[in-house]
Amino acid sequence: MCENETTDILLFSSQKGISYQLKKNGVDAGSPQAGNETTLAFNTGPLSSTSQFTIEVTDTASACSIMLDTLLTITVHPLPTVTEASVVPESICVSGQVVFSATASSGTIAWYD
Repeated sequence: MCENETTDILLFSSQKGISYQLKKNGVDAGSPQAGNETTLAFNTGPLSSTSQFTIEVTDTASACSIMLDTLLTITVHPLPTVTEASVVPESICVSGQVVFSATASSGTIAWYD
């Protein structure tokens, strides 16, 4: 995914009496969610770098917890930057034509009207 985008991590078949906490790189991300026998959605928030996610599961009655076995790595690709740009000629008095050109650090530049 691209830098500064968000996504949801889904946990299917959550269980009542269990609390689920998303962890990003080992640190709590967002608030814990109570199991409700349906799918829970955990939003990652905007990601600026590749991150690893796990979910900690806590039995609300006993307070015992474990980490789920699944480790999810979300790869984040940096946004390209314009490394060179020009407009020729730099000014037009009444009418005429200009040429825009640009070079990106990666990917393709798309021009729109």
